[in-house]
Amino acid sequence: MAPCHKVSGITGILCRRFCNKVVLTDHNEEVLKIIKKNIELHSCPENISPTSNGLVAEKLEWGNTDQIHEILQKHPGGFDFVLGADICFQQSNIPLLFDTVRQLLQVNKGRKCKFILAYVSRAKMMDSMIISEAFKFQMQMKEVPKTKCIVGNHEGVIYEITLK
Repeated sequence: MAPCHKVSGITGILCRRFCNKVVLTDHNEEVLKIIKKNIELHSCPENISPTSNGLVAEKLEWGNTDQIHEILQKHPGGFDFVLGADICFQQSNIPLLFDTVRQLLQVNKGRKCKFILAYVSRAKMMDSMIISEAFKFQMQMKEVPKTKCIVGNHEGVIYEITLK
């Protein structure tokens, strides 16, 4: 088994196999360094720069408008998907998450960009807040069929979220 820090960004690195470009984000500088190192390790040797393989790491703190705008300037075409896996821990961050996602989804309104949220339920209050924030930011939230599962005392589900 590899230590957790060795696989930082693994979801995005795997997504790159199916997408032309993947932007990995984190708010933590140390995690970003690890992600960038993992991008280098998974780059093809013939590539001249780590970004030429379609993998990029960017700093993003939810709700930070400057960072969101910087990412959108670097990637003006927007995104087809925004992925989030097991990222909902603190209630205070949920409005910031949905505000950030709304801004990212709005770039490609016509193409119907999707936010795919792999959500682990830890508290009923958090469950309600996720639904409430999606509604507040005028998003439609659908449970992806056959994704709900229970492991131990936690229930997980994948949601597909789009702007209304």
